[in-house]
Amino acid sequence: AFQTFLGKDDVSHEVEEVLAESRVQRNTKLVSILQLLRTRAVRWQVITVVVTMGCYQLCGLNAV
Repeated sequence: AFQTFLGKDDVSHEVEEVLAESRVQRNTKLVSILQLLRTRAVRWQVITVVVTMGCYQLCGLNAV
């Protein structure tokens, strides 16, 4: 599929990148919403995003 998509025969570098990213994702720890809100470093960012998206829903900007 990579050969067809990229139009070249040697796609070993791209395959290695995909495999490396897959290994990194397997080692990533999932965090719950509660843990995010308990973490002081990201609490305000999460609250800001939630309030902003709530305002978008209430004012109808997503309907356009």
